[in-house]
This record gives sequence, C-alpha cells and structure tokens, in this order.
Amino acid sequence: MRGPETALIPGRAEGGGVNANSPYVVGEKGPEVFMPKQDGTIVPVGWTPNELDKRTDGSKKGNGFLGVLPIKYPDGSTGVATEYSVGVNMDGQEVDIPTLVPTLTPEETNLMVTDVIPGRKQVPEPIMKKAIEHARGRIGQGLSPFAD
Repeated sequence: MRGPETALIPGRAEGGGVNANSPYVVGEKGPEVFMPKQDGTIVPVGWTPNELDKRTDGSKKGNGFLGVLPIKYPDGSTGVATEYSVGVNMDGQEVDIPTLVPTLTPEETNLMVTDVIPGRKQVPEPIMKKAIEHARGRIGQGLSPFAD
C-alpha cells in the first residue's frame, strides 16, 4: 500500500508504542498496515541490546532466554525487556540472575511484561523460585545464569 493513504498513518517500522484500534505503517522491507487490538510496542526485527544495556556488573546484556519482549510503561512510554535481572543470595554470595527464564509459563511471562516490569513491582514468589532454580542449574553446569 503506497500513496497518500499511508502518509496519514503514523509509521512504526523502526519500532515504538502503539495504541489499540489505531492503524500504523510497519514493515522493514516495505510498508504494511497494522492495527493492534491492544496497546503495545513494535520491536523492530534485528533489535539487539546496545552499549548502554549493561548489567550491574558492567557486562553487556543479551537477548535473553525468551528474546526481546515489548514493554509499555504506565506513563505511555515503551521499551523492551530481555532479562529483568534481580540480585539473590546464593550460598552466602549476592548473584544477579535473570527472571525471564524458559521455565516460565506464558501467563507468567505475560504478567512480567504487562504488570511487574512496567509497574516496577516485586517479582512474584513462584516466578522467583523458577528463576533461582534455573540459575542454580546453569551455575551448577559451570554456565552463566544468563543466556549470553
């Protein structure tokens, strides 16, 4: 779809926030019109963390176990999450671990990206238990608790 019709529709090929029932022009290889049923975020294909995306120890964040997940904050701003790290005590030592791990259910992942992360709330206990168990397993294998 090219022409004057698309000139009136906001573009999101480079990513950004979207509102329910509003059209947006998306598509990295050419214009496509997208109308979301709910508010959200368009994440461009190939998005990767940049040099500002660092963990507390200074190491660079990666795409995580679940990939790049769009976030919409209460003020309307948008972003993405790949790890959502927390510090936990493991064997008397403070260790940063990701809470977005592959053992989460789709419902738990949705809760994290629609409520916990944007609301800066405490991670629910069942999700923390899964994150700690996952991290312990990886550390026990001599791996980082993070995907990359």
